[in-house]
Amino acid sequence: MNVRSTSFINISGDKKLNFILAFLWLLVNILNNLLPNYKIDKNIKHLKFKFRKNDLSYIKNNNYLSPARFLCDLFWINFPFYKFYNKFSKPFNICEVGCGTGVYPNLLKNIMVNSKISYTGIDLKKYKEWDNFDKSIFKFIVDKSDNIKNYLNDIDFLFTQSAIEHFDQDLFFFNQIADHVSNIKKPFLQIHLFPSHKCLFTYLNHGYRQYTPRNISKITRYFNNSDIYLYKLESYNSNNIHRKFITFPKILRIKDKRYSKNKEYINEIIASLNHKSKNKHLTFYALVISSNNKIDLN
Repeated sequence: MNVRSTSFINISGDKKLNFILAFLWLLVNILNNLLPNYKIDKNIKHLKFKFRKNDLSYIKNNNYLSPARFLCDLFWINFPFYKFYNKFSKPFNICEVGCGTGVYPNLLKNIMVNSKISYTGIDLKKYKEWDNFDKSIFKFIVDKSDNIKNYLNDIDFLFTQSAIEHFDQDLFFFNQIADHVSNIKKPFLQIHLFPSHKCLFTYLNHGYRQYTPRNISKITRYFNNSDIYLYKLESYNSNNIHRKFITFPKILRIKDKRYSKNKEYINEIIASLNHKSKNKHLTFYALVISSNNKIDLN
């Protein structure tokens, strides 16, 4: 078993897999997702995230995002950062690991409109979009998540979005962060958004893994002296919507229906968020870890 990973075998679904490896990837993830609620870390506080109705305008203005990405973005927009950043240094120093082209720096800047921030983005490769950012605020670095310890000293807030499922050694990544926060006295905030085990048949060989409360507990046990919150990001029928408009067209090698039937797609997304049914589809988790700073998010 790989003690540096929450997966007992790491097969990257983002690579082009032959039939045998694709089948093995699926089998490994089915096994890795078994007993999702076994031996859960008792320090985790479980919460459901609530969205505001006026957030629907964001969906209409970003009408080609996936159902899960809509939920994630609405989480970022609604998260109470004001409870944190007034207690940190100025500027509020942010680090995103797995930043890609840089989708979230400006979103966070807009959310924290009254707070001075600095941002460091880390990714495996350089993107041309990085050149479009204000270099006095935004910095981008090409490196692996395995080397996160080299960038933590000046960071107040570290986050990932749809990234840790791509880290071969996700436990090693968090172990380095845990070592850092245990050796400092100042507050340190982490937020990580990643796919749940309910998405196994939604994303088609995406990343190394999905996550269950059992596997998340392997991460959170590194942070015994921190406040830990695990949010469920869910909406009515969201996984079925993804399969209908994205997954099945991909399997059939036809055009993504978010583009060919966009109005229908957006209507279904909005209906899923407005639906009052308690039978909601879990898509992503949002893990919040606040170290050296007592906080109440209930």
